[in-house]
Amino acid sequence: MNLSKQLTRRECILLTILAVILLCAVYIFAVHRPVTEDMDRIRQESESVAADLTVLETKQLHMDQMQAELDAIRQSSNVTQIPPYDNLEQIMGFLNNLLTSASDYKLNFDTPSQDENSQLIRRPMSLTYTCDSYQRAKGMVLQLESCPYRCQITDLSMSPVNENNTSDEHVPLTLGAVTVSLRVTFYESRI
Repeated sequence: MNLSKQLTRRECILLTILAVILLCAVYIFAVHRPVTEDMDRIRQESESVAADLTVLETKQLHMDQMQAELDAIRQSSNVTQIPPYDNLEQIMGFLNNLLTSASDYKLNFDTPSQDENSQLIRRPMSLTYTCDSYQRAKGMVLQLESCPYRCQITDLSMSPVNENNTSDEHVPLTLGAVTVSLRVTFYESRI
């Protein structure tokens, strides 16, 4: 049995068109489509990396600015520090030097307290002292304000003192002895 048949011209043209369509389909599904999808994915990843790079460059610029500010603070002469917990001995030494020019003083330390969400410890104290002049009393407050240990001064009051060593509101502050009353909170850090 002979199965060979001569194809007509029309059949040859249709088979050629079918072969071209099959080749185009294979090219589109096997080459063009995967390459296009990979190019789109690479373009999206490139844009994402560029956005991340911009964010990181901005962060680095901000970090450099903060480091420059920290360096400037460290180089300044009026830098206070937050010492590690139990700085009471150093505070007492500072207060001893400060209160040598006072004629009378009274210290009262409260119990230290710690914030719940922080490593910061507050050591509050009340201080009352008497000086022979307003300028000396003011100078002591300024020395306390520029203490090498981080502190906050609150409830500051100054009143003149009469001859009986009691406060007298009718005498100007600049004449004679002055009594200063204030609260100071020293800050320490939990290690």
